Amino acid sequence: MSVETIWEIQNLQRNANDGGVIKIDWVLWASDTQRVTDLSGELVLSPDPSSSDFISFENLVWLLKFFLKRFIVIALLQLLIFSFIFTLFVFSFNQRREVSKVQSKALASVIAEQASYYFEENNGKFSSNDFFSFLDNRIGVEKLTSAFNVNPPELLTVYFRSDILRGVVNAGTDINLIKDDNSPFNQSNRFFFNNKYVAIKPFYIESSDKPYGVVRIETSNIPILTEVLYNNGIFYMLLFLILNNQAFLFYLWMRKKKSLDVETGYLKESSLGSIKIMHKLLGDVIEDHKACLLYTSDAADE
Repeated sequence: MSVETIWEIQNLQRNANDGGVIKIDWVLWASDTQRVTDLSGELVLSPDPSSSDFISFENLVWLLKFFLKRFIVIALLQLLIFSFIFTLFVFSFNQRREVSKVQSKALASVIAEQASYYFEENNGKFSSNDFFSFLDNRIGVEKLTSAFNVNPPELLTVYFRSDILRGVVNAGTDINLIKDDNSPFNQSNRFFFNNKYVAIKPFYIESSDKPYGVVRIETSNIPILTEVLYNNGIFYMLLFLILNNQAFLFYLWMRKKKSLDVETGYLKESSLGSIKIMHKLLGDVIEDHKACLLYTSDAADE
């Protein structure tokens, strides 16, 4: 069975006086086709500053580059995973928002029908407050919003045609009392998730072929935002953990072992003193720990 191994240096401790590395904390990762396991340890060194092979911690530039590269890769990977999950969230949010728009329009239509009935029966002699008192007594606004699965509106009101045409109120409509999407009154400059949706429905009385007034409903997106997070939050967290786990397994699969021969190959070409540290750390213990690592993995399976 082929076993892939990856050595990683987790931490270096140095002598503050001469800059020599005196302790190395390492982790050995091993994986086959069925499992992944790890073994950690430390290597204590006694560097001699007078030796020609001595290189201080500050001169181990390769380590800085290594950790910086690993940090950038991890950061980019996390950004990619977060972007994917955020895309799923925005998709779910937009779906729920479109449903809310349809439900708000349906609610406005029902209230407009009730307004037509009420003002026709009373010859238009009563105010909007009187109408909503009638509506609460007959049906109840809360029952209506629950029946249509609409979040409680930020604004639910009735505007009369006479007041709109005289400029007493701004209902966000044109002269035909149809919703004007270009009206600033119907637009919101708030953050995308904190935007609002406006549903406007005209209502009529039989004595006139023109709308007697309009029903205006404003709903916020914030309840939709919290609803999507509440319903899908656990799924997003599990997806984040699964994707990170798969990314790590992919990293182990793609990582190639390199020869530790200090006389030939890439080690000779980049023959810094750091190579000797890596050779001393990895070359002397890899065979001793491989058997122990596989034994630990098999024991865990049992």
